[in-house]
Amino acid sequence: MGLLIPPLGFDLLEMYEKQAEIDFTGLDVRTVENASAVLRSLGLAKSVVVESFEDRVVVHIDGIRVKCSSDCERIACPICGSILLAISKCLGELLKVETFERLDGGVKIVVKRLGDVKTWM
Repeated sequence: MGLLIPPLGFDLLEMYEKQAEIDFTGLDVRTVENASAVLRSLGLAKSVVVESFEDRVVVHIDGIRVKCSSDCERIACPICGSILLAISKCLGELLKVETFERLDGGVKIVVKRLGDVKTWM
């Protein structure tokens, strides 16, 4: 048995890549900050800042103009999900959300890098 849940935010990820005319696959995770332009133009958020560490990535999404629900901590909304998908695509790795913190007008998400899919098969 299995369950496949389509990732929320996949359509936004495609918009980021189309607007920037790049494929995030294998790029530096800071490239994901280019998503800010699309999010601003859609009136969804003001900025995205990505900090990469050896085994973790910290994401700050500021000026979110829609209210993230309490479920966003369990399954990311399309905005947060699209950023996490883009980071995963850059790294080619699975990610695990360790902390999700609501800040004044934004969120801070800390994810742990779990390695590539082959590691888990």
